[in-house]
Amino acid sequence: MRSMEEQVKFLDGISEEVLSVIQKYFPNFSIPGWGYAGPNFHFDLPDHFKSFENTPYYYWKEMRFIHWTTVDTLASIINNREVRLYNLINSEDEEEFIFSAKLLELSAEQIENIKTNYFTLSCCEKSNLQNEFLWKKYGRDQSGVAIEFSIINDRNDWENFMISEVYYRLPESFEPFQKELNAIKEKYNSQIDVAFNIWKLAGFHKKTHFASEKEVRLSTCFPYNSEDYLKYAKKEFRIDGIRNRIVNYIPLKLWIDFESAYPKEFYKKEDFQKRYLENLKNKPHIKIENIYLGKNSKITNKEYYNTFRNSIREMISFQLGYSVDLPLNLFEISKT
Repeated sequence: MRSMEEQVKFLDGISEEVLSVIQKYFPNFSIPGWGYAGPNFHFDLPDHFKSFENTPYYYWKEMRFIHWTTVDTLASIINNREVRLYNLINSEDEEEFIFSAKLLELSAEQIENIKTNYFTLSCCEKSNLQNEFLWKKYGRDQSGVAIEFSIINDRNDWENFMISEVYYRLPESFEPFQKELNAIKEKYNSQIDVAFNIWKLAGFHKKTHFASEKEVRLSTCFPYNSEDYLKYAKKEFRIDGIRNRIVNYIPLKLWIDFESAYPKEFYKKEDFQKRYLENLKNKPHIKIENIYLGKNSKITNKEYYNTFRNSIREMISFQLGYSVDLPLNLFEISKT
């Protein structure tokens, strides 16, 4: 029987063994939180996005993106001043997340729980606006909408949010890391358990045949207490007769220019501004920069210019407090 001092020294030694393996395979990742309760050890990635700056999962390019959606959803985004980050249950690919997480030997129950609590917004770089494949698949064959947006605050101020390119391959470090971790467990007769949330990175890996999506992914793993889940995560029903499912999403509020006349006048008698800014604290601040309605939107260029273009501009100005000079015509992919 070990003394208390010997037991602490023993458990500290195991922690150092595991930490050395983590640092071997993830050398540029800081591990600010780790500890143990008896034979159960935990190691945590940082909450602050700036801590990922020297890793492949830190998006360092210009923060200007395209997000495809429908005309109906466009109106909802502007009127509700929010975009939606859906959990991975929403993905068209049933193997989403499993593809790379399986290398970490997570149980089916663990994977399902993570997918339920892992929320993402899919977009691509602005340079892909002319991408015919993306307009066909996600722009509903040019009957939908491409929203051009920027993220205007410092990404290094974010907490519980990450943005990264999606990699269309398996992560090289997962499998050898898990093998060495298993060797440590076997060394102690499988009497220890190690929890390490490196699985967060699995959400940025997809199969090779999805590479044409050119996805950049904004993500958050549910940052609230579990008892508050229903308070923050909203439900949607996806019924298509093929893969019927209930998905959850977290709304992320759009940035409002409170210095402009409309929001200031409209909410001057309420505590709206204070609450709104508090909601956006340490989160990405998304600003709509432009909106492109596809040429197959079932409206004519004349209808678009005389009616819809002006209405969209008025909605943005009133709801968000800034002006967006929309294109004069429906969007058509350039022939050149």
